[in-house]
Amino acid sequence: MHFFVYSLFAGCLAYSLIILALHRALGRVCRTGSGETPPVSVVLAARDEERTIGDCLDSLRNQQYPADRFEVIVADNRSSDQTFRILEDYCREWPSLRCIHINSTPAGVSPKKNALGRAINQARGE
Repeated sequence: MHFFVYSLFAGCLAYSLIILALHRALGRVCRTGSGETPPVSVVLAARDEERTIGDCLDSLRNQQYPADRFEVIVADNRSSDQTFRILEDYCREWPSLRCIHINSTPAGVSPKKNALGRAINQARGE
C-alpha cells in the first residue's frame, strides 16, 4: 500500500513539474522584446476565387488581433471571374486590406510565386 501511495505522489509531483516547465517556456516564447504586439501582414494570392474570397476576408477581418497592427494584402493573380471586383469592394470598406491586380507574369516565374512575391514586397509587418 505504501508503495502505491509513494508512486502516486511521485507521479503527481513529476506531472506538476512538467506543467510548470512548459508554462515557463511558453511564456518566454510568447513575449516580444519590446512588450508590444508586433505588426503582422497576411499575404494571399487569389485566382478565380469569387465564391470563396468573401468568406476568407470575413474570417480575417473578424480575428482578434489589434487592427492597427494587422494588414491583409491580396494579390489577384489574373482572375477571369469577379474576384478583383469583390476585392475592390472589400478594400473600400476595410482600410487594413490592400489589393494588387496582376495582369501578367514574367517568363520563367510561376504565376502564384509572382503574386505572392509582389504582395510580400508591399508587406509592412512580420
